[in-house]
Amino acid sequence: MFSGSIHTHSENSLTDSVASVEELVARAKEMGAPAMALTDHGTLIGTWDFLDACNSAGIKGIVGVEFYVGNNGQREHLIVLPKNEQGFRAISKAVTESNYNIIGGKPIANAEILKKWFGKGSIGYDNVIATSACVAGVLASVFLSNENLEKEQEQLLKKKNKESDPNSPLYKQFLDNYEKIEQEFEQLKSNKAEKKTIAAKKYIQRIKRATQKNDEAELARIKEEEEESRKCQEELPKLELTLKTKQKQLTEQRKRKRDIEASHAKYCALQSEIEEIECRKKSEEQMLDDCYVKLQEYQELFGADNFYIELQYHGIPNEAKIMPILADLAEAQGVPIVASNDIHCVYREDAEGRAVNFAQKYWWTGIEDSDWELYMKSDEELSEWLAKILPSHIVREAIENIGNIFEKCDVEFRSETHYPKFDCPEGAKTRLRNLVEQGKKKISEWTTSYEERVQYELSVIEKLGFSDYLCVVEDFLTYARLVGKIDINNPEFLADPFNLTLLEKLAKDGVGEGAGPGRGSGAGSLVCYLIGITDIDPLKYDLLFERFLNPERVTMPDIDSDIAIDIRQYVIDYIRHKYGKNAVCQIMTRNYFLSKNAIKAAGRAYSQKVNDGRKFYEITDAMSKMITEKMSLSDIEGLVNDTYGKTASESYNPDALEIFRFAKLLEGKLSNIGTHAAGVVISDTPDISDHLPLICVEGTMSCQCDKNRVEALGCLKMDALGLRNLSVITDCERTIQKVYNKKISMHDIPIESAVFKKVFQTAKTNSVFQFESDGMKKVLLGFRPDKFEDLILLNAVFRPGPLQYIDEITAVKNGEKEPEYVIPEMAEVLSETYGKPVYQEQLMAIFSRFAGFTLGEADIIRRYMSKKKTDKFIKYKDKFIDGLVDHGAERKKAEDFWMELVKFSEYAFNKSHSTAYAWVAYVTAYLKLHYPEAYAVGSLNYPATDKFESVLNEFLSMGIDFSVPDVNKAYSGFALSSNKIVYGLSSIAGIKKAAEKIVQERNDNGKYLSFENFLMRTRMSKNVTKNMIKAGCFDGLHDNRKELLESCDFIADMVTKIRKKQDELEAETDPVRRKKLTESIESYKEKLENRYEPVCEDKWQRLRDEQEVLGHFISEHPLDVITVPQNLKLNSISNLKKYDNTILAYATNIQIRHKKADGKEFAYFDIEDKTGKISCACFSKDYESCGCNIKSEAILVVKGDQRYDRDRDEVFLCVKDVQPFVEEPKSVAISVPSLKAWEDGQSKVLPYTDQNGDKLVVFLADEGRYIKTDYIVSADITSADFSW
Repeated sequence: MFSGSIHTHSENSLTDSVASVEELVARAKEMGAPAMALTDHGTLIGTWDFLDACNSAGIKGIVGVEFYVGNNGQREHLIVLPKNEQGFRAISKAVTESNYNIIGGKPIANAEILKKWFGKGSIGYDNVIATSACVAGVLASVFLSNENLEKEQEQLLKKKNKESDPNSPLYKQFLDNYEKIEQEFEQLKSNKAEKKTIAAKKYIQRIKRATQKNDEAELARIKEEEEESRKCQEELPKLELTLKTKQKQLTEQRKRKRDIEASHAKYCALQSEIEEIECRKKSEEQMLDDCYVKLQEYQELFGADNFYIELQYHGIPNEAKIMPILADLAEAQGVPIVASNDIHCVYREDAEGRAVNFAQKYWWTGIEDSDWELYMKSDEELSEWLAKILPSHIVREAIENIGNIFEKCDVEFRSETHYPKFDCPEGAKTRLRNLVEQGKKKISEWTTSYEERVQYELSVIEKLGFSDYLCVVEDFLTYARLVGKIDINNPEFLADPFNLTLLEKLAKDGVGEGAGPGRGSGAGSLVCYLIGITDIDPLKYDLLFERFLNPERVTMPDIDSDIAIDIRQYVIDYIRHKYGKNAVCQIMTRNYFLSKNAIKAAGRAYSQKVNDGRKFYEITDAMSKMITEKMSLSDIEGLVNDTYGKTASESYNPDALEIFRFAKLLEGKLSNIGTHAAGVVISDTPDISDHLPLICVEGTMSCQCDKNRVEALGCLKMDALGLRNLSVITDCERTIQKVYNKKISMHDIPIESAVFKKVFQTAKTNSVFQFESDGMKKVLLGFRPDKFEDLILLNAVFRPGPLQYIDEITAVKNGEKEPEYVIPEMAEVLSETYGKPVYQEQLMAIFSRFAGFTLGEADIIRRYMSKKKTDKFIKYKDKFIDGLVDHGAERKKAEDFWMELVKFSEYAFNKSHSTAYAWVAYVTAYLKLHYPEAYAVGSLNYPATDKFESVLNEFLSMGIDFSVPDVNKAYSGFALSSNKIVYGLSSIAGIKKAAEKIVQERNDNGKYLSFENFLMRTRMSKNVTKNMIKAGCFDGLHDNRKELLESCDFIADMVTKIRKKQDELEAETDPVRRKKLTESIESYKEKLENRYEPVCEDKWQRLRDEQEVLGHFISEHPLDVITVPQNLKLNSISNLKKYDNTILAYATNIQIRHKKADGKEFAYFDIEDKTGKISCACFSKDYESCGCNIKSEAILVVKGDQRYDRDRDEVFLCVKDVQPFVEEPKSVAISVPSLKAWEDGQSKVLPYTDQNGDKLVVFLADEGRYIKTDYIVSADITSADFSW
């Protein structure tokens, strides 16, 4: 029997469990539980999944929480369960407030929070049940106070033992030695003074007087004194040295004395703390009294009948000690008791997975015996364990009360909505209609079709009550479009970013795209187009409103909005500003351990377990590389066993097998909670937590449920997604305005055939939105799109599922095949996609036009089909087939077509979304074609993740001129100047943070006059400066980069000294001191005048340095500095054939691998020429013959075939041969009379040898032929006058 559990943790108690709510409920049902409670640590994120699982299982589900209660720096546990919906609301509010009070990474519910939401007069009073929780609970922790104090003392004692004990005999010895050194020093000082006095005595006058008096005795005394003075003079230097040594020794001892005395002070302070803590320890009687007082407080807080003492036993010694005391207290005071097992695992063996998970955030703590007992136990098992420490009648009562608590808890949630109201004087309905009227001017010819459509849409919107919603979206998108035209670094904007009047003024002459043309089904709404939410005319492209809003399927409209990435946060802040900070929150996301992450996490845990740091990084890295996209650990289990198992002989590795086992324990489990990148929720009340509990995720308050649940709970979710390409387009438009003095907008760009012919049909679509992948390029070359509708189609069809039809669609498009229709009229719907269904709107149109369904019904059927709800849509089959038959179809063909549509519905794409994104794609292609330099600037300033290199390669291959980032021309980002793109400073390795500072200083104080001037003004570090030298930043000031690099340290040191002296000079007032400082400064400046040692610069090394810091060759390419034989027939990387390519290229990133089967070597490497870059694979068979020639940073002649890797969606070169490129040197010729004359006189050419020169050939005049030589000589040799 299993009465259920009132204390249960799921994986939502992050790191403290790996049990999903579904697993917990399934096991509870299997054990016959009538009810179950979920009480995760400080969170409610598992609430609705748990309740769904309980409802499906026929189990009463109750969601409470185990609060972390803050008490004098200690963290205690408290279980709170709701008796009704109001009780749950109180728990929700308390959980939210505790998330505003994060201490030590945990949400802490302090006494104020508990009283506010559960005390008398609160919404939670008498509406919740609380229990004292576990051994770390609010009551049991009283009896752990001495233990906790002892732990504090232990920590303090460890600190104290590191300090010096003032009563230590060693300290007395130190003092004695210190006094001795001090006395010796004073004695030496005294000796020095005495000897210095004697040594300084002068005897000339005394000798003169004694001589005059002929005083022999005086002269004898003077002689003795002179000798003593001479000895003192000789001894003084030695004494001086001894004194200095002793002074240094004394200084060291004084410092040590100060340190010891400081340590004594810490020692005494720590000892006082330890003694103070000792005084705070309590007797058993005192602790019992404290527990009784605390019990009364919680009974007062929750109500006497609503507070239970919880009894547990898992084999923990403190439980055996404390639980009987609590049971006695409960019996004596008449407090109800309840039993629990503090469930953290579904089964006993899950304890290991919990330990591995725990190690991710904390450390491997091992698995105690008690950890194995935290699983879901039956009443019999729980009774057996409790009976080890408690009387049988107590155990029976505690078990019975599990059911009694569940009887008291009956939570039913009301269905209600909390959509925000748009605040405007005229009301949202009127405002929406006014906006529609204003927007009609977008349509050049307003026909009856438009009027009927807009009135129909407005009637549906108003009937469903979504006028406010559309006004909300229109409002923040209007803000986004305004801000998109403003420089967000403008001080006026930054000072008042939500002042719409100001924004309109700032945006008046600006260009930029703050919001996209649409996203999702909203692009199918004419109302959305007219009021500016979207920028796609739905009637022009036959887009359906019912896909967006269906009066027969009442769900929230889903308007996802694309926002330029650099203004997205301003848009979210604007929403908060308009509706109130507390009325808006973001949306929680769940992140799970997928196969690769599970392996890495397992490696970390295992390294901790065996206490061996990162020893197993290579194993986890190798295992991770076995996994390709969408593979699970079970997919590679065989390979892992073959690689590391016992059958692997030499590579057998039990550690690797254990890591893999750990990984399987984590795979699919909750890893962490994040924040949705775009989603926000807006409430109809000032506080969103009135309706949804909130959680603090890295400082951001998010609702404790995902976006789908937000809508199910009646709240409004909006997505403001950051779209990088809008920032690319904005940057491009601003460059065009600045350089060419033209204002263009993506909304006004014309459709031109040239864009299709020169960009899409030739597949030159790198950096063209949605069309840049190698797979898409392959499709483009075959399909050859020639109109905008083709882009809509390709955007929708290039995905798993419909891609299987691409060959057939292409054949029809190119006239190689006729389309087949089940009835001729079907062409009305399918002709735009060349006979095959691609769009969801097509499915709806087919059901509506040919089977008698309304568009609303058709949308419902589409939804059922896409979600594979066969039992829902099968009932429409007969009506559909009969409708087609009535239109002239053969029944068998109609039935086959039904099955095709069922399959198609699983991957059918939203045409509205595809149309909006096709427009963004067309705009990027248009800009790339007509303004390639400006578009390159935008693309490089906003590159996709890990795509910067490929984007730069593409624009270089287009022949666009780039210049190195000149310190006097470059900006932080890429910029266009004099038809050249100036490389951005922030893209130099290690310069990102310094770039803005460099530009700001130049703007404020003018151009940099010299390399020294740059260092003086920016105070840049040596590492940053050297990277800038390698990048060519100072070529305009000093062209020899090697000279700058070799002199950099010296110049930087001199500049630092000059700056230091200048700072001192500014603060100095003494004229003498100022003069000395000025002289020092001038001296340093003189040293800078001859600071460069002339050196010859190696061009190859210059290019390597440039590539090191820029990632590319900008000033020139290695292929520019060689001479290529005219007879060498080559293919460029940008124009490869399918087979038999010969490429002259520069090789990098070489990786030598070994086949697992036979250990044979093969290689992966990259090659680049002036037109692009490509990955290469040289497999073992070809590697045997040419692998020795594959060298990094070398120019190679590579032969191979072009291949397509479908998994990585990229083209690579399958290499057949590699040879080093040996350059034939250019030659110069001289004439000699004969071969003998040459052999006898060839030493005459030695003065003209030059390693950077050309090959010498000799013309033998008597024979009329040339001969080669081994000499490399300068061209000057041709003007030399030789006598042969």
